[in-house]
Amino acid sequence: MPFPWKEESRARMARPRFIVLGVCFFVFSGLLYSALQLKTNATKISDDAQTLWEDYREDESKSARTSPGHNVPQVAQIALNTTKNVSAGVVESAQCESPQPISMALKIASESTLKLQYALDSKDIHSEDPHLYSFGRYINTLTDYLGAMLSDTSVDQQPFHHMREQLFPWWSPSADKAYLPWEKRDNRPKAGVVLTAGKGNFVLAAHCIQTLHNVVKSSLPIQVYYGGDRDLPPAMRDELKSLHPNLETIDILDGQFNETIAGLNKSGYAMKPFAALASSFERVVLVDADTIFLQRPDEYFDEHPGLHDTGLHYFHDRAYHGRVTTDWVKKLKQATEPSTILNESLFWRYKLEHHQESGVVFFNKALPTAFMSLLFTTYINIQKVRDNVYNEVFDTTPTNPTDPLEICSAQLLHLDQHSRPFWFNSGLRLEKMIDSTQYANLTHYLPGASANAASMDEQFGWNFRSHHTFCVTAERGKWRSLEEAGLKGVADEAVEEAKRVDIRFLGHEGGEGEGGGG
Repeated sequence: MPFPWKEESRARMARPRFIVLGVCFFVFSGLLYSALQLKTNATKISDDAQTLWEDYREDESKSARTSPGHNVPQVAQIALNTTKNVSAGVVESAQCESPQPISMALKIASESTLKLQYALDSKDIHSEDPHLYSFGRYINTLTDYLGAMLSDTSVDQQPFHHMREQLFPWWSPSADKAYLPWEKRDNRPKAGVVLTAGKGNFVLAAHCIQTLHNVVKSSLPIQVYYGGDRDLPPAMRDELKSLHPNLETIDILDGQFNETIAGLNKSGYAMKPFAALASSFERVVLVDADTIFLQRPDEYFDEHPGLHDTGLHYFHDRAYHGRVTTDWVKKLKQATEPSTILNESLFWRYKLEHHQESGVVFFNKALPTAFMSLLFTTYINIQKVRDNVYNEVFDTTPTNPTDPLEICSAQLLHLDQHSRPFWFNSGLRLEKMIDSTQYANLTHYLPGASANAASMDEQFGWNFRSHHTFCVTAERGKWRSLEEAGLKGVADEAVEEAKRVDIRFLGHEGGEGEGGGG
């Protein structure tokens, strides 16, 4: 059975002083990745700091007239004084007769301190409120500070951690458990696969793990995150560990996150960014439980050029007409101009949905933009914020029914940087959502047009049919063969591996319905 593909995968390019806010939204498919990028402010550091301080003093003057006891925060004044010295490019020292030049990193750290402390002191900021635009600006500035801190050891880390704790009070990072770019690493593995699993997708996760280990021969360690014993009982955890020599299961409720605020118990998709953040891996391959690889992901961090620059790599999702969320994004951006990436995207140009995929995401957490993007994504997925955001982006409206000319499949294929089949979603059964007793016969795929196609005529038209199946209209001449790509044998072997897993855990081939499936 042929299964369609969509747009060519591309690495998203981060830019200096920008924070990619969306970072694979996991339900929203990364819409905010480019939608909330801020333009570079060309104002000099000293002028920018002075303007911020003058704005603050004007606010203070108004407050003083109505609240005589209102005090000026000393931290902001100290930050301004520091910035004035920094902007002159010198540091005065009692031990030196002449001023000493300082690094650009110190300048950036001083400016970032002023900006964030001004915002935290003068405005009513609640870390649980869904103010995405404002919060994104704070993350932008905090990213600048982290970059300065990592590039110059003389930069004081205390202001960064103080502001981080104020913005993310529900996160208690532990260097013993998680990779933190500001902490020295021990001898733990540098890269690894992270996935979330529970009772509902246990067998699909086993398919993914066995394919990685036995079919494509990946040597990456695996961390499986779950939400307590009810989510993934101890017996199931032991079974997963028996499948792979270097697999550990980790409870996401182990104390790194305040459960009252994060709400990770029974959170489903929302658990994914928290798992990536909590992982001990510096380089994370975040995958869905139903992901099937046709090639090893082990070398991707070193071989893909975009990952060297950005530390982030995403894949396109299906582009189809569904619920229109562009109006909400425009409102969210508060009349700012769209970034180049957003302006050129199919989502923005044609009001299409499912722009960015989350089935596989590559994160190099050593890079400040990647790490802070991931941290911002966890904020989007804490309980109170995600309740607001998901209401804006979920689409449950059915679209037009299929017609005889359409090809339908649950599997969605993604290509690597050489345009070869790399991985696909939705597992190895014909229909994962209805406990299918049949397995997919993967023979052909349809590579999609570029995201920069001149018109929608160059794109395939996606339609949602039912359950987890999408249909696409395409001419037979556009099909590509897995056999010609040299991967038909890998696909067949993956199916056989899935059958063995199902027999082991279900007692029969196929899904979990009566008689082997529904």
